Amino acid sequence: MKAGIINALIRCTRDDLLAQGAFECVREGLNIWVRELPEDVDEIFNDLTKLQPLLKKLGQGSLDYTLHIAVASDHDHALSLPPEFSVLAGDCGFNIELVTAL
Repeated sequence: MKAGIINALIRCTRDDLLAQGAFECVREGLNIWVRELPEDVDEIFNDLTKLQPLLKKLGQGSLDYTLHIAVASDHDHALSLPPEFSVLAGDCGFNIELVTAL
């Protein structure tokens, strides 16, 4: 089985409405905002790059600001993220969380 993304999203917890419009508030009482992303590495990067000005603003004052990528894989295959993901995460202030499902 080839490694592939089965779920991707970026989430943040905020006390204001800065994420509104680009993100959906999924837990109103907890102020958790989520943006679902495509299940393709290049498309995820393109989507995040288009949002980069907003993502930089969200980096200030957000709790649990994380790019979450769930990957389906076996032990013989891996999913590689290009170095640009780390640069974008550092520039915007979000964490990258990778989880696997066999």
